[in-house]
This record gives sequence, structure tokens and C-alpha cells, in this order.
Amino acid sequence: MTICEKNFPKLHEVESDISSVNYDEFNAKYNLRDVEARMKMRDLVNSDANKVTKVFSTLF
Repeated sequence: MTICEKNFPKLHEVESDISSVNYDEFNAKYNLRDVEARMKMRDLVNSDANKVTKVFSTLF
């Protein structure tokens, strides 16, 4: 039995910690975070920090 199989039955909702949120406010914040995260990831992928220059095949 894996850890997940052992612990999954122990999961439960804590009713007192559940709160409703305004959909429009939540959705706007979610979309903003998503757009910012995608831009940051794109910038990182395209940055010099992501360039591999000293690899074995370029040393010969």
C-alpha cells in the first residue's frame, strides 16, 4: 500500500474553514496571476539565464 492509498481515506473537508467568494473578484485575480506567471515564465525561458553555453559538445 502506498502512502497516498494509506492517507487518502483520512482526508476530509473542514466545514468551518469553507468560505464563499465573489466569483467576479476571484476570477479577475486568478486571471491576473495566471497572465503574470506566464509572462514571467516566458521571460525566464528567453533570458540569458536559460542559455547553455559550456556543454561538452562545444568544447571540441
